[in-house]
Amino acid sequence: MSVDLVVCRKVEIPYVEAMDQVDAQTLITAAGLAVQIAGYVYDCMMAPEGHVHMQDPRGGWVCPTTTVYLTISLGGRPVPDVVGMTQAAAESAINNPDYPCNGCSIEVGAVSYEHNNTVPEGHVISQSIAAGVKICGIVEVNLTVSLGPAPANEPPVASDLSLTPVSPTTLNSLSGSYTYSDADGDPESGTEIRWYRSGSLQTAYNDQLSIPSSATSVGQNWNFTVEPKDGTDFGTLKTSPTVTIHDVPSTTVVVPNVVGMSETEANSAITSAGLYASYSYEYSDAVPGGYVIGQNPSGGTSVPEGSDVDLTISRGPQQPGEDPPIPGQPVAACLVAHWKLDEGFGNTAIDSSGNGFDITLHNTTWEDGVFGGAAHFQGVGYGNVSNINCNDNAITVCAWVFHDEFRTYRIERYVTVSEPSVAVIRKEYDGRLHFYIGTDGNFRHLLVDDVLTEG
Repeated sequence: MSVDLVVCRKVEIPYVEAMDQVDAQTLITAAGLAVQIAGYVYDCMMAPEGHVHMQDPRGGWVCPTTTVYLTISLGGRPVPDVVGMTQAAAESAINNPDYPCNGCSIEVGAVSYEHNNTVPEGHVISQSIAAGVKICGIVEVNLTVSLGPAPANEPPVASDLSLTPVSPTTLNSLSGSYTYSDADGDPESGTEIRWYRSGSLQTAYNDQLSIPSSATSVGQNWNFTVEPKDGTDFGTLKTSPTVTIHDVPSTTVVVPNVVGMSETEANSAITSAGLYASYSYEYSDAVPGGYVIGQNPSGGTSVPEGSDVDLTISRGPQQPGEDPPIPGQPVAACLVAHWKLDEGFGNTAIDSSGNGFDITLHNTTWEDGVFGGAAHFQGVGYGNVSNINCNDNAITVCAWVFHDEFRTYRIERYVTVSEPSVAVIRKEYDGRLHFYIGTDGNFRHLLVDDVLTEG
């Protein structure tokens, strides 16, 4: 039988937790003990970076051959560099640190998506906290992920250009119209309208759709062009038919009495008599919406053939809490325009501010609304108005929208205001509400979570 007997003079293990690593190793070896680094830990609570987080054994009397194992603090956890990674790899790198962390946690925050021509689809474009920043406590890193290159923009199309009356006299104003369409669903913004009198450009009427009778003379030829724009690209320039201004006919006609008729019936009666109808709208408790309240000239009056007849159409009863507009006077000095879209009939949305910015609606139908009617745009409908000037340095835009189908990964544009500034309210691919405002060449962006739901 053999017996190994070890006799040693024991030494006390020094306590080195929270000490500088170099100082701790020096103290341990000076005591005649061996020292070894057991590992590392991110530590925001017990020891600063480069100091001892933990030792093993932590004390006692041992033989000089004993090894003391040290765990060293790395301080706060650095934010990993995830730009260029796939979304899954980036989330894994953020949520799974390479060393344990005492008093610190980095998590994936909000993930947004946008088109990018250089970063592949599904890869990270940017992170909200720069790589390498050391973190203590609990923080979130927001990621922006690429949707790949944006689809090529399809230019808009202007069609169905018309100019009325087709045989005007010096008593008639000229009115142009056209249909705007865009395969991408982009709203009209920046369209250029130009009027020509006998081939000469009339710059005073740029971007307008009407010419007053005072600007015309017998024998002149008038037409207009439309170059549609969707805010990005111009479409093909289109030219309207040309009309020639005639002298006032010597014959007179009797104005029919159309009070009480529907707007459609009244227009038919007026045009059948060789006259032209123009429209304004106001509330009425007695006359149903869409019917004629009054006319000027009155029925039975003899006027030159081709004259205009001004018709006042009922909007129906005024809703509770609604203040009727005062013709020619804004409701408030700061109110530029207000479209309630509650008419319930026709293809015109009235500007209730009194500033006269009525909107012509396209590809829309009418539904029952909270107050009166409601315009249903069906994913393709739109309305636009030009020549709104806002010379102040501030602008407020708001809209009330009801979703009958809520689709993520699709942009839904609610309001676009252009020239002289740009304001946009829309739902982005991420399903969140985004606000954009551009002033003095600067573009600002605000987004809001958890406010858009179906309905």
